[in-house]
Amino acid sequence: MIRQFHYFLFFYCFLIVPQVMAQEVIVKKRNVETGKYYSSSNNYTSLKNKSNAKEKYTNCIKYNFLPFFIGEFPVGYEIRINPFITLEAGLGVTTNNYMDQLVFSAEDFYSNPNGYLRNTVSLSQNATIKIFPEGNSYNNGIYIGIDYKNRPYSKILTQNNFSQKATKLFIDIGLIAGYHIRSSERILIDLYAGVSQRHITWDQVSLFQTIDPNTGDLIAEIQINQLRYPTLGVLLGFKIGYLF
Repeated sequence: MIRQFHYFLFFYCFLIVPQVMAQEVIVKKRNVETGKYYSSSNNYTSLKNKSNAKEKYTNCIKYNFLPFFIGEFPVGYEIRINPFITLEAGLGVTTNNYMDQLVFSAEDFYSNPNGYLRNTVSLSQNATIKIFPEGNSYNNGIYIGIDYKNRPYSKILTQNNFSQKATKLFIDIGLIAGYHIRSSERILIDLYAGVSQRHITWDQVSLFQTIDPNTGDLIAEIQINQLRYPTLGVLLGFKIGYLF
């Protein structure tokens, strides 16, 4: 009889305990002095409230730090459509692409031996669609996305009273994989990497010197040839965002 009671108690605990753990437990306490009862919930309610607080933000302002090395300073805005999908778009400014200059340092577009070119500020654009398989878009979670970037880098060519603008334009359409880190209630860190199909349109500058037949002076001539070609690109990002 005692053994049967033990079996019954074991199966009872096996069935009931998981249900108790999955529910909010209300504990009634009695004040010894007043004789009144009061109730308090366990930590489950507190954790649930914190989780709900995290879900209340749908907007995020971001800044991407890594494009600094390619002379871009982008600011983005991200909106959560639902826990699985977010949309992001942004604007930035570009100055000089220092990484590209290392590769094409011999080109007149970058070498500029006689000081005829000067960097100018241009406007860049970017847009991203993100999909979160686990439905945790603004919490700790992985995502995949389709990324678009439009980054022009322009220079002004000046000679005597003549000015001409030359631009090297990078257009990227790529696939990225990333991770959102919710470091605090309002701070979101976004890390990603990916590859893209990159299309480049380059106003390639050629500088050469000739002699003016009328005055005999040495003058500089500027010639621009536009090149268009596709290549592969690498997409990297380290963003810090503020949720609101």
